[in-house]
Amino acid sequence: MMETRVTVETPKTKWITPDEYKAYMGSDLNLRLSADDMGSGAAERFILRVENDVETYIASNFYRVIRFNDMTPFQRRHFKIGLMYQVQYAIDNGDMGDWSGLDEQGKHIERHDILNVMISPKAKQEFVLAGLMSRHIGGGVYDGWLGN
Repeated sequence: MMETRVTVETPKTKWITPDEYKAYMGSDLNLRLSADDMGSGAAERFILRVENDVETYIASNFYRVIRFNDMTPFQRRHFKIGLMYQVQYAIDNGDMGDWSGLDEQGKHIERHDILNVMISPKAKQEFVLAGLMSRHIGGGVYDGWLGN
């Protein structure tokens, strides 16, 4: 029987770096995030988790594959800005994608309500400008590059 091993390498962000975040948002993630058990790299790990969450959200709700290198400069810019706003939102509000579906009183929270708050309103605007949050099928200006 063949053994399957899954390894996790030191995370590297996909699309934005802690330095880009600091330059745009004016806040140093390394100072905002407390050191974790792994020591350095907390900002990179946090950004990578947010990037993965956004990628999953867009793929599963809008059927879009993020092909960063195929984006226009306008789309790349707004996608990266959206990611930065989502990082800020996740820091300020926690990871709403991990909600159990129950509120503090044990009352059921609708799936739609959870999905509605998972992504920052400002990030959503930026992702719309990047052509990532549309269910329009066709080859329009904002979704023609996606190849879906």
